[in-house]
Amino acid sequence: YTAMRAQRGAPPIATEVRPGSAAAGIADVAAEWHADLVALATHGRGGLSRLLLGSVAADVLRLTALPLLLVRPQAAPTVRPRPAQVTQMVGAHPVPCTR
Repeated sequence: YTAMRAQRGAPPIATEVRPGSAAAGIADVAAEWHADLVALATHGRGGLSRLLLGSVAADVLRLTALPLLLVRPQAAPTVRPRPAQVTQMVGAHPVPCTR
């Protein structure tokens, strides 16, 4: 992938692995590289799951004054149930009714 990007004239990719929290590492690298922006992919969790699992993006926001660009994954394709199926839609995922 990196070689293919280089052939197209894309900017180089740099990777780093650091011990410790992801948010602290991202904030530290952004400061060391004098970044203008931090871009993060997000799971798009909300509510209770975010409360229980935490949010790296929220932690980075607290640790740096830089603007954040959050990118959600592509939405799942819409699933249309067959007429014989009885389902309820929860988000983009069909869930069989238990009634």
